[in-house]
Amino acid sequence: MSDETHDPKTALLPTDTGRLFAVASQASPFVGLPIWLVPFLLRDDDFALYHAKQSALIYLGAVFSGAIISAIATATCGVGAILFLVMPLWLIPAVMGMFEAFGGRRTPLLGVGDMAEDLFSFLHVKPKA
Repeated sequence: MSDETHDPKTALLPTDTGRLFAVASQASPFVGLPIWLVPFLLRDDDFALYHAKQSALIYLGAVFSGAIISAIATATCGVGAILFLVMPLWLIPAVMGMFEAFGGRRTPLLGVGDMAEDLFSFLHVKPKA
């Protein structure tokens, strides 16, 4: 992370609203709704946006891998359905992200954090008027 805004030593403490949106974003894979879209659209809190980027990657990864596993299960007449046992693995970084967001920390998650920052590098907090 070369961006100083994500350095835990120099970053501002998260606001209560930012922390709420960060935890809610990280809960997206559990709820099944893309709650991370709210911080993406608002872009008013750096902390919430940081966690929303990670949550979006986890959520989209789970959705796409579920679609691929479904296709494999269909093509193999149900034999490939055993692959659905790996789907809960997507919840591990989501749980870790919820704890990090609740604790007010900006820790990159299990290889997801840096990839999410790179993938969603075009999203920044809107300047205040």
